[in-house]
Amino acid sequence: MVLDNSNSRYDRLPTNDQIEYENDADRINLDNGYPSVPPTYDDSRGLSEEMEFFEGNDHNQHWISTTHLNDMLVIVKEKIIEPLDVMLRILSDQLDMQLGKIGNPLILRRFFYIFFMSLITYSVISSGYLPNDSIRGSRGMFSDHKTLLQYAKDSIDLAKIERDLEYLSSMPHMSGTRGDTLIKNYILESFENNGLKLVKEYIYGAYATYPDSSKLILYPNEPDKKSINIELGPDNFNPMATGGEVSMASVIYGNKGTMEDLKSLEEAGLLNEDFVLLVDYGKVISDQILIAEKFGAKAILFISDHTDNDKDIVQMKSVAIPNYWAGDAFSPGWDRTSSDASIALSDSKTLPKIPTLPISYNTAQQIFKYLSTDGLKFNNDMFSGKIGDLKSDIQVKVHKRERQPTFDIVGKIEGREQTDKAIVICASRDSASNGFTYPVFGTAMMLSLLELFQQIKYKYDWKPLRNIYFISFGGSEFNYAGATELLEQRLNALKDEVYAVVDISQLGVPDSEHGIDIETHPLLQKFFELDIFKKNFKVNVSNVKSFGDWIPFLANGIPVSIISTPNVRNRILPIASSMDTYVNGKEIFHDKEKRTQVVNVLYEALLISLNLIDKPLIPFDILHYVNTIDDLKKDIEGNFSHKLNFNEIIRGMLLWKSIGKKWTSWMKAWDNIVMSHDQGLEPSLLSVHRWTWNKKLSNIGRRQCKPGGIPGRSFYKNVLFGPALFYDKESEHNWSYPSVRDAIFNEDWDEAQRQINLVGQVLKDSAKLFIEENNDVGY
Repeated sequence: MVLDNSNSRYDRLPTNDQIEYENDADRINLDNGYPSVPPTYDDSRGLSEEMEFFEGNDHNQHWISTTHLNDMLVIVKEKIIEPLDVMLRILSDQLDMQLGKIGNPLILRRFFYIFFMSLITYSVISSGYLPNDSIRGSRGMFSDHKTLLQYAKDSIDLAKIERDLEYLSSMPHMSGTRGDTLIKNYILESFENNGLKLVKEYIYGAYATYPDSSKLILYPNEPDKKSINIELGPDNFNPMATGGEVSMASVIYGNKGTMEDLKSLEEAGLLNEDFVLLVDYGKVISDQILIAEKFGAKAILFISDHTDNDKDIVQMKSVAIPNYWAGDAFSPGWDRTSSDASIALSDSKTLPKIPTLPISYNTAQQIFKYLSTDGLKFNNDMFSGKIGDLKSDIQVKVHKRERQPTFDIVGKIEGREQTDKAIVICASRDSASNGFTYPVFGTAMMLSLLELFQQIKYKYDWKPLRNIYFISFGGSEFNYAGATELLEQRLNALKDEVYAVVDISQLGVPDSEHGIDIETHPLLQKFFELDIFKKNFKVNVSNVKSFGDWIPFLANGIPVSIISTPNVRNRILPIASSMDTYVNGKEIFHDKEKRTQVVNVLYEALLISLNLIDKPLIPFDILHYVNTIDDLKKDIEGNFSHKLNFNEIIRGMLLWKSIGKKWTSWMKAWDNIVMSHDQGLEPSLLSVHRWTWNKKLSNIGRRQCKPGGIPGRSFYKNVLFGPALFYDKESEHNWSYPSVRDAIFNEDWDEAQRQINLVGQVLKDSAKLFIEENNDVGY
């Protein structure tokens, strides 16, 4: 396949040196089969509820005669108005007599009048029920979320969601291609059309690979059996794959390619010669690659999933290796747009050292026919085969681009109170396929979420307490290049401002059995376990345990939360295949139950975001945080307490436990004063203390980072949360104490103890800084 053909699905943009950036020159106008405008909908399938209007009937109205009305007015005047007038005159004379004993009655009357009217005005304003939209959405000093949420839910436009989904998934849009340019422009215009005043497009150059051509030839070890040439197409490609050739290497099946699987094969003597590893796609592909390389595989064949009706599907999953660092392969830890510094391609640890090739289920079955049952049997009843059963030639060619343009779109809603603090709501954008289920659904949810925020903003003259950033990340399949380069370019500003990142890329249509999954930082776990988030779905809350665009934020200590549904998180078909299109997914808009779930999942994202950004107190639970890091410590301690001493970590945790108790006590006191007694009216001095607490809370994660990073992986500066380089099984525990686990894996016990002591010191130092910073909040 030739990539430079203008009709290719991977028709790329020019590289950075070829792009002209005059006006909107990078917004390429295409007529090569790409849709030019989104479709329109008349909502004819009943996606919105019909409104019913009641009109009064004039014939049933009752009229009062003029004569009768005059008689009634005379009675009211004689019996009510005139007696009241006499009484008021008497009271007025009595009041003047009493005021005359104090001073000038005229002046005192005016003081009394001003005081009385001020009291009435205060009561009306604080009630929150003034008859106008700008005030009706609030009570006291803080927003009435019930009113805002009800209006937003009534405003959800399913027709808009469908329109966005159809257009965004109407073409393949891998980063740097023309399809990506069209999708990027659509999102940019959506941001602008929704009234965001602060919208910016960031352009980065990052290493990328695109498909060229591949070959797979099999040589069965059977008499008179000829070689088998497997027909491959453009879908037989992994983004970020490394080109290469392998000749006459035996094919060995390795199940999921875990450390345990490969150790078993090695112990069985099945890895003694050149071999190509045949594996099913696992949850973390980068781990499969690192393990295969460690055991000497010459190439990897990934088996795609299948459906009952189609077993020729190929899944095009990225093979980037973020275990060492995320972002551009040539610039680990720094922004290459502002620096020419780079490393050699051969030194980049984010790229596979061996060629990889995805194949279909049917192709895998052809291979299994020639693997004997003499090898190792796995728990899925499949056999590994043995050396010599089946040999193969593999050739993978890729087009390399060292500085391919990658785009991020950033929009901002400004807050009204603590404008130096913000959350980020983000979604991945790019896909090697059309990406209807992932990442387009998440992107469409973000666009609708933005629209809902803007609608309640204009309806009620509302602003969130703190800032909200909406970000569409490009380059996700290229080792999360867009998210990482943005953070590297604006690291200090983002660390100072952002206290939470919410990624909704992995949202899908939930089912009643599994609900939604939320991987989050321990500071926010109790927040996500609130009952308000469980009304429509079962909610499963856990620690962060997967890679994504959130990685550079977590690596620098910024708490992240990933809201997902299991089928999307696990990349179940049709994700990453040519089947993932609007045509195959649009049934969600034809099924009443699924339409309801689409509305509910968008409402859930709105509910979470609003509570994160518009609650007076940042909802971090320090005591739960301490308990979680203690539990994760015990996971290591239970196996290695005879070799390692954890006292330093325990001392650090005790300091944070003391802080957690004070924070909990202060929260209760604030709630008792402001919300329980004063209807949300907060004294000025208490406001200053609350802002100080919020600032201190937002600094917790960033203060628990090591500036130089953990040993061997300087990108990961967070000493408490991040991925271990290698691990034996998939577990959320492997995303904690990464430097300690790396040392234990290498059985370097002295280094493991040093890392434990370092973690303990970081905990103690960050606690002391927390206590010392602006000591006017109760310390």
